[in-house]
Amino acid sequence: MRAALAHTLFSELLRLPALIHHEDGSDETPRERRALGSTWARRLGLGKSAGLVVPTELLEGEALVRWQQPLGRVKAIRDGVDLSRFAAPAPKTPRLARLVKRPDERWIVCEAGPEAIAALAARLTDCGQDWHLVIIGAEVDAPAGLEHRVHRVVAGEDRVLLMQLADIVVVAKGHEPLPLRAIEAMAAGRPIVAFETGAMSANLASENAPFLAAQGDNAGLAARMQALCRRTGRGCHDRRLSPALCKRHAARHDLKLFQPAFTHAPAGGDGLRAAIEQRRAPA
Repeated sequence: MRAALAHTLFSELLRLPALIHHEDGSDETPRERRALGSTWARRLGLGKSAGLVVPTELLEGEALVRWQQPLGRVKAIRDGVDLSRFAAPAPKTPRLARLVKRPDERWIVCEAGPEAIAALAARLTDCGQDWHLVIIGAEVDAPAGLEHRVHRVVAGEDRVLLMQLADIVVVAKGHEPLPLRAIEAMAAGRPIVAFETGAMSANLASENAPFLAAQGDNAGLAARMQALCRRTGRGCHDRRLSPALCKRHAARHDLKLFQPAFTHAPAGGDGLRAAIEQRRAPA
């Protein structure tokens, strides 16, 4: 948003090119985003933008009502996912770069903040001996006696393979209304444990709704993980858990949706280019 504010201040002076701002809501909680100061910063920062792209209808509504953006300026474009790759069956040899899934193991693939991860790891003993916690990116100290059931994979691990090997996906990182990891889990047909953001319940299947915890409720998140582990004892690769709405995230539609936003943006940038060349010119 700082870049948008700078564009509003200097766009005419430097004849800057048109700004198309992408707002995903990941840097603030819903309460912070709706605060008076944040609302006015967006109203001012987006005052001279040529377009505003948001990933959910929830943010689209906030842009139109709270940020007072014109109807034609706001475009809701969902994050694109290659559905066919995520929906494919897992390979016969279930192996990541440094981790192998054994036939008697069930995986809870988790992307969350450190406090949420600590709560999930502490509740792992109540889920059953066959459940393992596979954490994406973050470091965590496993509870005593559970070191062999808490694993870490790098953030750059193959996302498709991770979702294919997962039995449950926990998404509780950042403040994005509809995290990309949740979309990938939906595309792979995996049940999700997450914080409720409004956009989550609107996009998940009704069967998955009971496993959404209140925002910031780490204990509730862990309890829902345990409940889902018990429910999925007879197999949780049920494609009914993947809603038809995930088709709206198909990657093949992504570029086609973005194209009009850039096509209709006015040209510009000559003033900035001239200013840069003038500063580079020898005295």
